[in-house]
Amino acid sequence: MIIDYKSGGKKLDPILLYNGVQLQLLAYLNVVSRLPEIGEHLKTGPLYPAGVFFVPLRGYSPRQPNRDSARLCHTGDRPRAFQHVGCFDLSSLRQLDNRSEVQTGDQIHYQLKKDGTPKKTAWNVMPSETFRATMARTEASIQAMGNRILSGEIKVDPYKHGNQLACQYCPYPTICRIAPAEHAYRALSRPDTD
Repeated sequence: MIIDYKSGGKKLDPILLYNGVQLQLLAYLNVVSRLPEIGEHLKTGPLYPAGVFFVPLRGYSPRQPNRDSARLCHTGDRPRAFQHVGCFDLSSLRQLDNRSEVQTGDQIHYQLKKDGTPKKTAWNVMPSETFRATMARTEASIQAMGNRILSGEIKVDPYKHGNQLACQYCPYPTICRIAPAEHAYRALSRPDTD
C-alpha cells in the first residue's frame, strides 16, 4: 500500500484519476510493485499491490459546540477520524479490514452490498481486474505524457473540473499568460463505467 499523510482532508477523484491529473499515488504503487528486490530485502516474498490512500494527520470530526465535546468526539471514533481514503483491490479487503460480515469501513473507506460486492457509488473498491487496469492506465498516461514532452509538445492546456481550475493555485500566471476569465479550459472526460 502507498499511504500519503495529509495535513488536511484529500480524496482521490475518479475523473482526475482517469484523465491523468491525479496519478502520484498510483505511480508510486506501480514503481514499488515492479521492484522484486524490495520483497527480497524485506524477506516478505513477492509484493502485491493492494491500494493507495490519503490519511489526514489532523483527523476529521464533525463540528462540535466546544473543545471538550470535540475532544470526546475525536477520541470516541478514532478510526473514522483518521479514515484512509483512496482506492484499493477488493481481494485485499480482509488484509485491510479483518472484521467479517461488515459492509461499511471505518478505518478504510468502503461500502459493500449484502452480497459482498461494492456498491455502485463505491468506485474506489475495485475488483482485481479493474484495479490492475487502473494501474496500467496510470502507467500508460505517464508514458504518453513523457512521449509528448520528448516530441516537443509543451502547450499550456489547463483543465476545469467542476469549480476547480488547474490554474487555481498556480504562482506563475505571467509565464503562460492565461486570462482565467477568457480562457476555454479543457473539459475532462468521464471514466468508463467499467
